[in-house]
Amino acid sequence: MADIFVSYASSDRERVAGLVRRLEQLGFTVWWDRDIAHGQNYHRVIEQALDEAKCAIVVWSAQSVNSEWVVNEASSARKRNALVPVLLEAVEAPLEFRHLQTADLREENPNAEREYEKLKRSVRQIVGSASPRAVAGAFTQETANVKAKSFWQTPIGWAIGAGVLLLGLAALLAALKQIGWLGQSQTSDKVSMPPGTAPAEVQSVPPAAAQSPAGAADPAADAEPTSAASGASAAKAAVNERVNLLDPEQGAQIVAAGEEGWRRILEAKQPVCVIISGQTFAVVALRNEQPTRIDTLAVHVDAQSSYNLKTLVLFAADAERGPFKQIGEFEIPNYKNMRSPFHEFKFEATTARFVKLHIANFVHGDAPNGNVCTMRLLGVN
Repeated sequence: MADIFVSYASSDRERVAGLVRRLEQLGFTVWWDRDIAHGQNYHRVIEQALDEAKCAIVVWSAQSVNSEWVVNEASSARKRNALVPVLLEAVEAPLEFRHLQTADLREENPNAEREYEKLKRSVRQIVGSASPRAVAGAFTQETANVKAKSFWQTPIGWAIGAGVLLLGLAALLAALKQIGWLGQSQTSDKVSMPPGTAPAEVQSVPPAAAQSPAGAADPAADAEPTSAASGASAAKAAVNERVNLLDPEQGAQIVAAGEEGWRRILEAKQPVCVIISGQTFAVVALRNEQPTRIDTLAVHVDAQSSYNLKTLVLFAADAERGPFKQIGEFEIPNYKNMRSPFHEFKFEATTARFVKLHIANFVHGDAPNGNVCTMRLLGVN
C-alpha cells in the first residue's frame, strides 16, 4: 500500500517526476508509474492502487484537465476526502474541483516553494504521519539506548522495576518451600469438624443419570422440530433472496457500452461514483443470456450535487441487438439515502435476457458529464 497515488497525464511525466522525488525524499511511498507488468489488467491495477493509497495528488495541466482517466481518478479520491490538487500550468480545473484549494507549483510562480510547503502539510495531514520507512531510518541504536535509560529513571520505571523484583522474590520462596528448604506447613490435610459431626458423604452422579427438574421441558424433545423449523426458514429465505443481477458472479456481462466507466459502475462490490458522459448507455447480458425475471432497479447516490445523475432509462430485450422495450424512466433523488446505500425503484416484473441502461440527463441540464454511481438490478434468485 502506497502513501500517495499521483494522477497525471502521461505527457507530463517528466515534470511530475520532480514532484515525486521530493515526496519520496520526505519518506512517503508514491505510486505513479503506469508501466503495468504484462499479463496484468491495466484498469484493475490502477483502481486497486488508487483505492489503497492514503492520499491522492492530482496534477492539473492543459493535458490532464481533458483526460477522462485523470478526472475519474480525482473524482474517486475526492469522494473519500483524500484528494490534494496541484497546478502545473495556468489552467482551470474541471468544474467539480474548482472549489478545492490547489497548490500552485507553476515554474513561473514566485511563491512556488511556499506552495510546496503547504502541499507537504496537506499530504501529511491526510496520510497521518511520516511513512514507517522514514521513521525507521531516524531511529538509531543510540537513540534507543537513551530512551531505554531515561525510562528506567522515571517514577513509572522505578515502580515497574520494584514490582518485577517482588514477583521474583515470591517465586524464589515458593520454589524453596516446594523442595523442602523452608519449613513444612503445619496445617492438616483433614478439615476439622465440630464434635459429633460426621462429614457429609458426597455422591457423584454420572451425567447420563442427571434428571431434569420436575415440570421442566426436556430440551432433547424439542430438538428435532426446532431443527426442522430452522431448515424450513432457511429454505424460504433462500427462495426469496434478492440478488444483484448486474453482478458478474450472477452471470452478468457487459456486452456493449458508451465508455469504460460503465465497468466500474456496474461491477463494483461496494458503491462507487464515476464521472461519465451524458447520453451514454450500457447493454448487459443477464444470467449468461438466460431468461431472467427482474422487478427492481437500485441506484446509489453519494451526496447531493448539481452534477448528479437525474434521469435513467431502463430497457429490456431477448437479443443483444434488440429490439429493446422501455421498462421505465426513473428520476434519481438528488440526495443520499441514509437508511440504505441505494434508492430502489419498483417496476412491473419483466423477463429478459438483456437490459440496456441509458443516461438521459444530469441535475445540471447543460453538463456534458456528471456523477453516476453504482447500480443494481434485483430479481428473485
